[in-house]
Amino acid sequence: MLRILDDAMKDVEDILERSVSPSPPESIRLTEKKKRILDRKNPVSAPHHPTYLTMIKGAVLALNESKGASKPAILKYLAQHYPLGENLTKINSHLKTALKKGTKGGDIEQTN
Repeated sequence: MLRILDDAMKDVEDILERSVSPSPPESIRLTEKKKRILDRKNPVSAPHHPTYLTMIKGAVLALNESKGASKPAILKYLAQHYPLGENLTKINSHLKTALKKGTKGGDIEQTN
């Protein structure tokens, strides 16, 4: 019985030595791209505005049009009332994506 314990102890010691080895295996090493991302001086922060779907719902309610709000009207409202930046093409692409997701998910309804 002692012999089994001695063999088991040697196996445990071997495992511990391998896990504490100074050079990590290839699978654990970081690639250059991951290192650059981790060493970033200016980390990406969370946006200072609600989600686009929430902003769209607020815009439609605030515009209060009988047939619903048009996409250009929603875009104009978002640009005026939320800190989204100056790039209207980028805002428009995010708006288009949010409108597609909202209509597909049933959160908003598209009228003609």
